This record gives sequence, structure tokens and C-alpha cells, in this order.
Amino acid sequence: MTTPTHYLYFDGGCRGNGRANPNAKAGYGYVIYNDKNARVADGWEYLGAKTNNYAEYSGFINGMQHAITLGIT
Repeated sequence: MTTPTHYLYFDGGCRGNGRANPNAKAGYGYVIYNDKNARVADGWEYLGAKTNNYAEYSGFINGMQHAITLGIT
């Protein structure tokens, strides 16, 4: 028996790169697809004044956490 394949795509971004700029706007998004290219889950969040790296890692971490809650390992 083979394990189903899933794909996590994620991205994060920031305008104004947050740490030194209280007016920065950051956020992330992710989507999980199965091996038949059907969307299994997605999510996104506005983060406020955060750095671009924080937004990028947030997309990855939250996408992985969602995959785990779905039993995707």
C-alpha cells in the first residue's frame, strides 16, 4: 500500500518590513493539494507589523500544522 502524496504551497510577504516600521503590513497564505491536484485545505492570516521572514516562516509553519491536523505526515 502506498502513502498518498500531498503538496504544501506557502508564501509570506511584508510591505515596509515590520520590525523598524510600525506601519508595516505582513501576512501569509498556504494551500494543500493531494496527488490528484484537488485542494484539500488552505489558510491565510494578516500579521500586522512583522518582518518578511516572519511572514514566510508563518506560512510554512501554519501550513504544516494544518497538514498534521488532517493526518498528513
